[in-house]
Amino acid sequence: MNQEEEAQKELQKRLQQELERRQLELQKQALLRSLLEPKAKERLTRIKIANPELGQKVESLILSLYQMGSIKRKINEEEFITLLRKVSERKRRTRIIRK
Repeated sequence: MNQEEEAQKELQKRLQQELERRQLELQKQALLRSLLEPKAKERLTRIKIANPELGQKVESLILSLYQMGSIKRKINEEEFITLLRKVSERKRRTRIIRK
């Protein structure tokens, strides 16, 4: 196999991986839309813009709760704020004590 063929195969592999990543992201966003009321989804979108890391953590928490069967109906804005506080509290509790 020459270098050009290898480069084409590598490019195809990367394109396929990117396509799969995008499809998973679309599925995740569709699931989140079905789990969140519009105001809660809007708040999540704003959080992801301002603080992408926090947005990812909240998304992961919501998806985990869904997988465990803990979500029985759409999450409203107040419930979303409660989840957001839980994620934020976890971050604040981390302390390193040096002796």
